Amino acid sequence: MRPTAIRWATLFAAFVAFTYTTTICWANESGAKTTPPSGISLSTKAAIKGTLDQIAISKCGIVINRDIILGYRTKKHTAVYQNKCSGFCPSRIDITDGSIAQLYECRPNLYRSIKVYTAPLWYTYLGLPRFKAKFAGLSLVKQKIVVSQLAGCGCAPRRCTVGNRTYAHGATVYNGCGDRCKCQFGKVINCCRRRKSFTKMPMSERSRYTQAVYDLSKGTGGATAAMKTQYDAMIAQHTAWFHLGIHTPDEFLPWHRWYLKNFEDLLRKVDICITVPYWDWSGDAADPWGSPLWNPGQSWFGAGSAGNCVPDGPFTIPFYLTPSEGVNLCLRRHRIGSVPTAMQVATMLAENNFNSFANTLDGMHGGVHCSIHGTMCSVGSANAPEFFLHHANVDRLWAKWQAKGPAFQMAFTAGQLDNPMNGGATPRQLMLLGYHMGVCVEYAVPRWIIDIFDILKQLPQAVLRGIPAAQPQWTQQAGWWLANVRNLPQAEVRELVQQLEDRLYVSPELIPTDGNDFATRFGVRLEDISAAVDEWVISNPSKEKASQRLRTLIENLRDDAQFAL
Repeated sequence: MRPTAIRWATLFAAFVAFTYTTTICWANESGAKTTPPSGISLSTKAAIKGTLDQIAISKCGIVINRDIILGYRTKKHTAVYQNKCSGFCPSRIDITDGSIAQLYECRPNLYRSIKVYTAPLWYTYLGLPRFKAKFAGLSLVKQKIVVSQLAGCGCAPRRCTVGNRTYAHGATVYNGCGDRCKCQFGKVINCCRRRKSFTKMPMSERSRYTQAVYDLSKGTGGATAAMKTQYDAMIAQHTAWFHLGIHTPDEFLPWHRWYLKNFEDLLRKVDICITVPYWDWSGDAADPWGSPLWNPGQSWFGAGSAGNCVPDGPFTIPFYLTPSEGVNLCLRRHRIGSVPTAMQVATMLAENNFNSFANTLDGMHGGVHCSIHGTMCSVGSANAPEFFLHHANVDRLWAKWQAKGPAFQMAFTAGQLDNPMNGGATPRQLMLLGYHMGVCVEYAVPRWIIDIFDILKQLPQAVLRGIPAAQPQWTQQAGWWLANVRNLPQAEVRELVQQLEDRLYVSPELIPTDGNDFATRFGVRLEDISAAVDEWVISNPSKEKASQRLRTLIENLRDDAQFAL
C-alpha cells in the first residue's frame, strides 16, 4: 500500500473512532449521560457496541420517496418528489437491562416552498417529455401551485403515541384509563391516578366501581378467591387496629391515605382503571339523604334507614360484611342528622395550624360516620362500601389544605413525621399526595363545575366567621362517634365537641331559600359572600386586585346551575 493510501486509511479510522466517542453515549431515561449499567455483562456490552456501530453508519437524513410526486418544477420541468426523514439519532441511547431504546428520533426540521405544475394522475403516466412539449399550454392539464418540500431533518426527543393521537416529548398525556401522565422520550411515564366525585361520574364509571367492589367482596367476576382473601384481611385490619392508634392525631390522616392506596391497588387488580371516588358530603349538606348517592340503581349505593339491612342497590343481600364481623351479616344504615356545610369546611381550611385543622377534620369525619350510622357508626365501619368514598373526601380536604402553600405540605404533629405507624409506613412517606409510597394521586373536579372554594379559600378565617350561614347540628353525631365508637371518656368528648363548635362558629341567621338555589345547596347566600368581600377590601385596600377576581367568580357562580366543593 502506498504512503498516501495509508495516510487516508489512518485518517478514516480516526474519524470513525471520533464519531463513536463523540456521537454515542450511554444515557439514562431523562437523557443525561451516564456510565454503562454495572449489571450488564461484558458480552452483552460488546453486543450493544456492535449494534451501536451499525447505528452510527446510518445517520438521520432525507430519503426521497419516489412513489409520491408533488409536481414538476415550473422552470426546469423536473419532478419534485415527497421527501421523508430516515435513519437513526445515535447521540443518545438509553440502555437498560441490556436492551437498546432510542431517546431521540429523526424528524423534519426545515421545509422550503417550491412552485410546481401539477397534472391529473392519468396524465403523469404519459411521461415528462410529452408534458413539456405537447401540453405546456393547456390549463386543464397543468396547474401552477406552491408546495412545501422537506428540506432538512434533525434529531428530536421521541414522541408518544396513545391510541390514535401523538404527543410531543414533555406533553401531558392521558392514558387509556384517564390517568394524567407525561410523555418522556417516547415513553408514557409518571401517571397520576384521578379520583373523581362519585355523584358526578358517568353511569358507566359508577357501575364499574360498584361492580368491582361487589366482586372483590365475593371473589366473583374479575376477582379471584385470593383477592377476596386479601380484601377480607384488609377490612379486618382496620377493625383490629381501630383502637391501636390509627385514629389518633399522630396517624389518622396519613394512615388512612395509606389504607386508601392499598384498597385502590387491590381494586385495580380487578379492573386496572379503577380509582376510589369521593363523596363530597358538604356539597349535599342541604339534603344529604336526598343525594343521588343513595339511589337504588346498580350504579349507586342504595338507601337504608332505621338501622335495617340496605333494601336496594348493589350492596343489598347477598352482599355481606366480611367474616371478621360474623356470618352473613348485612350492611345497615340509618341516615339521620346532618353533615358539615360548605362554610364550615371553608372555615376549617382557613385554619393555619395543623393540629387545629386535623382535629376539626377528624370531628367532621366522625360526624359523617354516625350520621350515616348503622355499619358506618361502628368499629367495623370499613365493611361499608361508602367508608372508602367518605375517607377519599377526608383525604381530598387534607390535600386541599396542603395545597395552600409549601409550609403546609409537610406540616404535621411535631416530632412524629418519621415514627412508623401501624403497618410500618411513616407519615413522611404519605405526606405528598403526588408521590406517596411511589404512587401519584390527584382529586379531579369536572371542568364544567365551578369550585366554590376558589372564592372561600381566599378569605381570612375572621371574614368567614362573619358571613351568615346555616348551622346544622352534626356535632351531635361527632360526639356519638367519639363516645360510643372511639370509647373516649365523656369529659374528653364534651371538650372536643366544644372545640369543634368554637372553631366552626359563624354568624347564625335564618337563610331564606326558594328550594332550588345556591343558598339552599350551601346554606349561605352569594350576596352575603359578596358583601363580606367588599368589607374585607375596605379594611385591606391592598387586596383590591384579588377582590376583582373574587367578584368575577361570584358572578360566574350566580349564572351557573352547577356547583361543587
